[in-house]
Amino acid sequence: MLHVIKLWLEDGSVVPLPKVVTAAFGEDENKHTVCVYGHVDVQPARREDGWATDPYNLTEINGNLYGRGASDNKAPVLAWIHAVEAYKALDMELPVNVKFLIEGMEETGSNGLDVLVEAQRDAFFSDVDYIVISDCGWQSARPALTYGTRGNCYFYAQVDLLAHLWRFPTVSIHGIEGAFSGRGTKTVIPAKVTAKFSIRQVPNMEPAVVEKQVTDHLHAVFEQRKSPNKLKVKMIIGAKPWLADTKHALYEAGKTAVKRVLN
Repeated sequence: MLHVIKLWLEDGSVVPLPKVVTAAFGEDENKHTVCVYGHVDVQPARREDGWATDPYNLTEINGNLYGRGASDNKAPVLAWIHAVEAYKALDMELPVNVKFLIEGMEETGSNGLDVLVEAQRDAFFSDVDYIVISDCGWQSARPALTYGTRGNCYFYAQVDLLAHLWRFPTVSIHGIEGAFSGRGTKTVIPAKVTAKFSIRQVPNMEPAVVEKQVTDHLHAVFEQRKSPNKLKVKMIIGAKPWLADTKHALYEAGKTAVKRVLN
């Protein structure tokens, strides 16, 4: 099933977001229901970033597949799909009911996903017992069970520049939105520049606290400069870190499954 999600912007306009895909296999009330989460969107990539091949053309080299999003997150999603497909092809009964939740906005904070989850709480998600997030990497070729991730606070710091600024020396930081980062020279002063940065968090760090600390600090430093420009700071992503108990029955089951399949 395809779910249409819309994003309302600050200026009042509405932007349609990539559709969220849900699917269900099995409706046995005597079985647990596992929902597998994944995403198909990717971070931007350019050949000049250091790619040996075209990042948007999946390329096989010595038995390995290279391409933007190959591991984050298409391969894990396909692994689950192929697992269900194998059971179906062999006419074997699934040991659990399986549901899929696949979105296309994960890399920007899963915009709109919370709205969908809330709307489907008593419908699609009503019988879900466990959720598997298959969106984490391994540090080596050895399989790994992820039991925690850092949180992430992503900020925009926007400075509105005044027209008379051309009379004073200025510095442009390349790579910041609004500043010139291409080859050659350019002396035009933009109307505004926006710095984008994020702060990774560990357990016991709250996004709301980080937001206040960062905002207060930036405004304090900006005030010291006595600049006639205006500073706006906005946290657009505030994801909490999480840490699970590796002794939980689910992790013990995961360990057993990994050993059985991969020895």
